[in-house]
Amino acid sequence: MRIPIARDGYRFILPSLVLTALFAWLYWPVAVVAGTASLFLLFFFRDFERVTPRIEGAVFSPGDGLVDDIEEVEAAEFPAGRALKVGVFLSLFNCHVTRSPVAGRVEKIQYRPGKFHSAMSRRASRVNECNSIVLDAGGSPVVARQIAGAIARRIVCTARIGQRLAPGQRTGLIRMGSRVEVYLPVGSELRVKKGARVRAGLSVLAVLKG
Repeated sequence: MRIPIARDGYRFILPSLVLTALFAWLYWPVAVVAGTASLFLLFFFRDFERVTPRIEGAVFSPGDGLVDDIEEVEAAEFPAGRALKVGVFLSLFNCHVTRSPVAGRVEKIQYRPGKFHSAMSRRASRVNECNSIVLDAGGSPVVARQIAGAIARRIVCTARIGQRLAPGQRTGLIRMGSRVEVYLPVGSELRVKKGARVRAGLSVLAVLKG
């Protein structure tokens, strides 16, 4: 059975556990602090298996969190230019493993260095460090964007150009608090409203037309 911890988390969890064990022998008050940190890291990097439902044309949330932005925008990464954007804010307490919103082929991966403003700020989408995965979902372009926040300082992308992704397949991780966005063709049928709580690979954000 797969251990439900994201692989990227072990570099933080294992040293924390070693320090906890060491201070448990040397000085227990520090061991309590280190142990608490270890428990938080185990919680933060959790990554349980999920079974994405089969729904024709469905666009699933790429991350766990709160839908805080729905609007039509001009997006440089989106092949058609104008797109419907759905943004999801991930708090420290959400699972930060990101997943593919659709079944499709990875056409392009575009990394953009930038700032580290709060992921709840509207300017985070425009100026923060981000990574965009451009997918061809059976002729419909879909872009999934990972965005760093004030605390999240590391975006991990495991998707590769040319790779065919299944809906809900893991595409990476954002450490410590951030946001994800999906860009869809204008005219896609929305299935969520602002304020909705969503889960990666399980919650349907929209349905592609055609």
